[in-house]
Parts: sequence; C-alpha cells; structure tokens
Amino acid sequence: MKTIKLIQIIIFLSITLCSCDSCEKEYLTELPPETQTGANTFGCYVNGELFVAQREYGQLGRPYLSAGYSRLTTILGIGADGKNGHVGFSVFYPTENANITMSTAGCHTKDLWYGREPIGEVYLTKFDTINKIVSGKFSCKIKLYNSQNYDGSDTILDITQGRFDLKLEMLND
Repeated sequence: MKTIKLIQIIIFLSITLCSCDSCEKEYLTELPPETQTGANTFGCYVNGELFVAQREYGQLGRPYLSAGYSRLTTILGIGADGKNGHVGFSVFYPTENANITMSTAGCHTKDLWYGREPIGEVYLTKFDTINKIVSGKFSCKIKLYNSQNYDGSDTILDITQGRFDLKLEMLND
C-alpha cells in the first residue's frame, strides 16, 4: 500500500513539474527575421526597447496579431500585442514596393497611450491580396496622447527598425 502511494506521489509531482514548465511564457528576445511568407511575425524597437509580438492571445482576448485590408475604404491596418503593450498603425492605398505615409499610429505601453500626430512610413515588401500575405518595414514617431500620468509635455515615442510578415484578413469582400 505504501509503495502505491509513493508511486502516486511521484507521478503527481512529475506531472506538476512538467506542466508548470509548459505554463511559463517564453518571450522572444530579438527582432524576427525579414520574411515574406505570412509567418505571423512582428517586431520593432520602442524608444530603443525591443517590442516583439508574442505567440498568445493579447489584451481583452483579441488575437495578438492582426492585419486587415478593406478594398472598400482602401485602408490597411496592422496591430500587435507584446509583453509590454500594443503597437498598431494604418495606411491608405497600400502599394507593394513603395514608401507609404502612415495615416494613424498608436502604441500603448506602461500605462501610457501614444497616438497623436504620427510621423512615419511603411514600406510594403509584399502586399498579396490573393495569397493573403502582407510584409514590410516601418518606423515612426508618435506624440503622447493621454495618460493618467500625462503632464502636458510633448513626449515623443520613437519606433524604429519595425518589421512584419502577417497573414492578411480581407475585410468587406
């Protein structure tokens, strides 16, 4: 009887230890490679700090990555959730192999919301509405919009070396 109890305890501890290891979140520690395959990757530097989309669901249960294009309004929107917040932007009239000025951009990190007067560009290396893949590079500067800690200053967020390779969702088709 004691042997059976000991075996049960050993099995229980083994399962518990293995399952705890798999619950631990593994965050990516470098920018994803520049690809054009729909690999569902997104990364950039936010004020010099690495921001990489994680392979899990993001804030409020929404997907951690999204890329949607509406032929009706000709808007491409891209967003990603990471360990420290959210980064997203949109452009009108997306065109492959061209620099496109961002129409909107936003970032939520460490209880600060940025989203006023974005100054930035997106370069689409692939914009394939048939195979539903969008890939490219981006960078921008965004002013602080609203925050509990907002002090009225013109704090600017600098997003650099951005890259993405996403599956594209066609909207309004």
